[in-house]
Amino acid sequence: MSSLFRLQEWFMDVVATPVGEDEPAWWLTDRRGHPLGGIRTIPGSNAVTIVPRTGGRLSSVPAHHASLDDALTTIGERVGSTCELNPI
Repeated sequence: MSSLFRLQEWFMDVVATPVGEDEPAWWLTDRRGHPLGGIRTIPGSNAVTIVPRTGGRLSSVPAHHASLDDALTTIGERVGSTCELNPI
């Protein structure tokens, strides 16, 4: 495997796309649309939980975060790039 391929595999942008208008949850994908998991709000709070795809790149990310922004920052740090909201 070439070094360039390994770098591309390690560094990836992640996009959080709202599941629906009335649902406080987001799908997580890379820029190519590959599924990485999701984020959902903990009922009654601003806290969120990251739900990684089984065996995926986010499986070692801490699950609970005080806010969506905290979760996006943690994901970005884990993948060595960015994690941003898709405004749709």
